[in-house]
Amino acid sequence: MNYLECEGIVINKKDYGEADRYVDVFTNKYGKISFGVKQIRKSQKREATSTDIMTVSKFIFYKKNDKIIVSNFTVIDSYVEIRESIENFEIGLCIIGILNNILMADEPNAKIYNITKKTLDVLKLEGSQKRNYLLLAYYIYFFIKNEGLKYDISSDGLYFSLENSRFYKNKQSNNFISIPNNVREIMNKLYTNQVRELLSESNGITIDDIKEAINIFERYIKFHLEINLFLKNYLMGVENDGYCKNN
Repeated sequence: MNYLECEGIVINKKDYGEADRYVDVFTNKYGKISFGVKQIRKSQKREATSTDIMTVSKFIFYKKNDKIIVSNFTVIDSYVEIRESIENFEIGLCIIGILNNILMADEPNAKIYNITKKTLDVLKLEGSQKRNYLLLAYYIYFFIKNEGLKYDISSDGLYFSLENSRFYKNKQSNNFISIPNNVREIMNKLYTNQVRELLSESNGITIDDIKEAINIFERYIKFHLEINLFLKNYLMGVENDGYCKNN
């Protein structure tokens, strides 16, 4: 029997029966795969946390017809540090939600896997909430680049056209989005790979500014890829901080 081995991030789970679980896993070698695990919620021999959302585990499995049969799995990192903070856990769930909404089954993507793992590894380290929201903003921007999308920052205008992917000095239609200066600065720095400069406390950029940039990126993805990320479902209180005002 041909056994396969991979590392994977659990991005979705559904419990069924008395002790069984069905999971979706984004793997480093095979892309998104799905399989059922019998008696995992009652097992004394296997770690149930290895099939929890956001956990990175090592999986050994084989294929039988069109089904994946897992023979062994062990936890690599359950990101306990992220789970201990409500704010960080929400950001982590945003990352998992993006994967759930964008990934297609059986399509390997090493770049996305590596940036996801790296982002979660940084998120679990002690750091400011500003840094953590910038991690999320950069993560979404990485997806935009990975999909071959690119916006133009050559104009110094503050009106952004989702359709034309560029800034204008004047509002030309109701479909143009008015971009505050700080949000424009975030989009510029991400574009020019100067993210570290955004961490400075002297630049006046706030978490609300970063959330608004995330909102723009989410709308941009929805417009060009027809994919709704539903990030407001993962962040508490977003209706009150301006994050959803343009949705």
